[in-house]
Amino acid sequence: MKRIAREFELEEWGQVIAIRNRTAHGEPRILFYAQPPGYEVASIGVMFDPTPEGIDKADAYFRDLDLDQIREVLQMLTGMNQKAGSC
Repeated sequence: MKRIAREFELEEWGQVIAIRNRTAHGEPRILFYAQPPGYEVASIGVMFDPTPEGIDKADAYFRDLDLDQIREVLQMLTGMNQKAGSC
């Protein structure tokens, strides 16, 4: 059975949940849910091509996730918020 969610703990972010699913158009993606300090829960996704190769890449990315990759993704989230003036 494939896992659909993984939980991580980062000192600077606390609990982070990664969920593997697909968009309404069938594109594989990995969604990350976290709560930036002082904010509500937020999410950001990493999308993959809706091809057999893209599905394999999404599966491998999800399976091999590590804390450094998660930090990199969450930095994109805070960067978007900073550009919008909310962080």
